Amino acid sequence: MSLEKEGWFVAALDVISQFRATKEPLKNVVKRLSTQRKLGPRERSRMSDAVFAWSRIVHESEAVVEKLKKLGVRRPTHRQIDEAIIAEWLQGESDAQTFPAWFTSKLCQAYGDEAVALLESLQKRAGPTLAFDPRHTSKAEVCAALEAAQIEYADWKYLEDPICIRSQKFRTSLLPEQIQKHIWIMDGGSQLIAHLALPKDQKKILDACAGGGGKTKFLLSRGARVTAMDISERRLDEAKKRCGNERVHFVVGDATNPPFEAHSFETILIDAPCSGTGTIRRAPDLLLRLSENQIESYVLLQRQILKAMSHVLKPGGTLIYATCSILPEENHLQAKWAQETLGLKLTLEQQLVPSLDDSDGFYVAIFHME
Repeated sequence: MSLEKEGWFVAALDVISQFRATKEPLKNVVKRLSTQRKLGPRERSRMSDAVFAWSRIVHESEAVVEKLKKLGVRRPTHRQIDEAIIAEWLQGESDAQTFPAWFTSKLCQAYGDEAVALLESLQKRAGPTLAFDPRHTSKAEVCAALEAAQIEYADWKYLEDPICIRSQKFRTSLLPEQIQKHIWIMDGGSQLIAHLALPKDQKKILDACAGGGGKTKFLLSRGARVTAMDISERRLDEAKKRCGNERVHFVVGDATNPPFEAHSFETILIDAPCSGTGTIRRAPDLLLRLSENQIESYVLLQRQILKAMSHVLKPGGTLIYATCSILPEENHLQAKWAQETLGLKLTLEQQLVPSLDDSDGFYVAIFHME
């Protein structure tokens, strides 16, 4: 059977076609078409690998177009170009991921000599990291289960709890059911942010941009009393499922205009909407959906949220600002703006990058309201 006739190959091209039409995240299209086509595990894996390989190298498709023209294809269609890109990848002829010039320029300006290593790290696939609920299991128990399943793992350098999986083919279903119930996949950087946000003496915390509830679940597992807010009711429904029967107050609300009285919370976590550029290892198609002009929109939104949340914070309270971005305008420049404009005092600041920290790219700043 020729490559073009294989089901996974055709499905990969169809995924890319739908992505072009909708700009929906590739992982969502992959999941939907895998179900519709009833692809088996092996076919789905091959299709997924091909699609994400395409997304990593499609920025430099001009060379492929030139090759097709030399073969007599004068005006190659998108599908012909995509097919050629995947074929080259399968033959090991394609280059590593390339990035848009604006993105490369920003990283070189921000990180100097470290930018090369950072760009290289963004080309590599990220492995999963496990979080666990210490109320129901321990790290020792989880690690023992991993060892019994012959799954390699490692500790993380900044925090004791995260368990970094080193085995390439890992599924939580490989572990005993009693362990599966109390673990979940959560990047070390994300766990660090939630850990830093834990309020003292189990006081209330507002998770102001809760999303699907990953950090909410972590905070609850460590004894925090959480109010989880998000502008999207759909995302909060996901958070409710993730958190199960935990005692948490869910609120549908806009973080730029929160439905709370002034000085309502002693601790506020802002996991701010951002470019997501720190997660490119897991979503290499992100830069196909993100433009340089969108960065400014994120910066303005982040400032609106910081300003609104500073009014909800009690005097003497703590505000934690976090992003999954590696761009300075969303991170330390925002921290500088918050100090100069909102009168917040910066007490801790950390930028994580894949090239140095064995995590996605995360930023966290902790402010004190005097």
